[in-house]
Order: sequence, then C-alpha cells, then structure tokens
Amino acid sequence: MERDHVANFVCTIRAVTNGDETLIYRYMKLGEETEVSKLVSRVFNQCIAPNYSQEGIQEFESHVDPDLIASRTQADHFVLVAELNGGLVGIIQLRNYSLELADIVYTKGQVP
Repeated sequence: MERDHVANFVCTIRAVTNGDETLIYRYMKLGEETEVSKLVSRVFNQCIAPNYSQEGIQEFESHVDPDLIASRTQADHFVLVAELNGGLVGIIQLRNYSLELADIVYTKGQVP
C-alpha cells in the first residue's frame, strides 16, 4: 500500500464517535515519539513481558526507543495513532507501507 492510499484510508476513518467519546485515528505527530514509546512499553510490560526472558525484554525495549521510532518514520515506516479524550490509546507502525508488516498496540482505558 502506497503512502497516498494510506493517507486516503486514514482520512476516511479518522473519527469514530460513541456517545460522548470520539476515537480519532491520525498520523503520529513529530514530537510524540516519547509518548508512543511509553504506551508501547506499558502495554508490553503488562501483557507480554511476563512471558519473555530478560534477554527478550531487553531486545524488545531496544526497538521502542523514541529516537529509533523517529528515525524509522523518516525511512520506510510510519505510525498511526488512536487518540481518545486527548490521550493516545493505540498505535500501529507500518513498515514499507504494508499491513503485512505491522506492529500494533492497543489498550483499553488506562494501563498502570
């Protein structure tokens, strides 16, 4: 999927309203890399890390560094975020503009 096609897709589904809440899908903004990294790390640590070895956890954490997220978006990746009530609740990172090579993180509500 080329970036132009993805941009059209995002614009088509960019907001979903359920009662008083609106879930907005959009491109990650420059400067949100740290917030994205923290969300990914929180969800990983709560849901996935307990099943990983310490080496596996360290390997995963090396891939969610905010500077690496930023540099990947300058190459062949991009990040879409889901925003609810002004806070990020989900992300998807796509490589080579392909849904076949995606990393998805979503959390319902607040993850401690």
